[in-house]
Amino acid sequence: QFFTALEAFLSEPLFERYQADISFSSEENNTILFSRIYFQHNQLLSAEIRIDALNEISDICDESTLDPKPFAATFAYQLFDLYRIIVPETIRGMFLALAAVLLICAVLLVQPISVLILTFLMGFIIVSLLASLVWFDIDLNSIATTNLVMSIGLIIDYSAHIIHFFGTTDKSLSRDERATEALLEMGPPILMGAFTTFAGVIPLSFAGNLIFRTFFKQFATIVMVGSFHGLMVLPVVLSLVGPKHQLGSAQKPETLSKSMSFKVREKDSTL
Repeated sequence: QFFTALEAFLSEPLFERYQADISFSSEENNTILFSRIYFQHNQLLSAEIRIDALNEISDICDESTLDPKPFAATFAYQLFDLYRIIVPETIRGMFLALAAVLLICAVLLVQPISVLILTFLMGFIIVSLLASLVWFDIDLNSIATTNLVMSIGLIIDYSAHIIHFFGTTDKSLSRDERATEALLEMGPPILMGAFTTFAGVIPLSFAGNLIFRTFFKQFATIVMVGSFHGLMVLPVVLSLVGPKHQLGSAQKPETLSKSMSFKVREKDSTL
């Protein structure tokens, strides 16, 4: 009786539009291979509400006793699922990028205190970058996540060079003198790099596309926050708690110049 009533229902002109939603077996007309129904959500005004709606639909499908189990599919659910995983994926991506960068720096910097200082400094910069999302009213989406993960490789450049140069200076100098020497030697190229990077993204500020404007806001923040911590905060920290001993056996500039001069004169006398 059910299939007889169903056939009568689908044959009505008012309901024949539902014929495409039910597929019968080609062998027997009383077997339904699959069917579908349409529904819609109302008042999904925030990401949290959309995540809850997706979770509720998923729970309904999982708890169904039908075999095979039903599933809900629509293009909007791809975005809802992005909202659901964006936070843990952002944390995981930034953590892996930071771990890779610090691992390389641990090999190059050698001194544990230098790596520890760099780790804390990177943490402060990352917190500032996350806070800038709230300041600029940027939603945590795929674009913002990509820029945050990519920023790890950029902000390290503003600090690693100064720490490395600080560790290679003469150990007989005080921390203040070594920090000053590192800032005088590495500060100009770092500042020039920050300026050229900022100048390169300025045209994006005039774009009408939201993606380009988001890219500009985040990159401008990366440059300003990274260069501020690298050129202003880091030298102060190094002057207070920087590593005491140098890497290798570097000589003082005066001693090095005298030894080079002596070798040149010795070669001239031999000739």
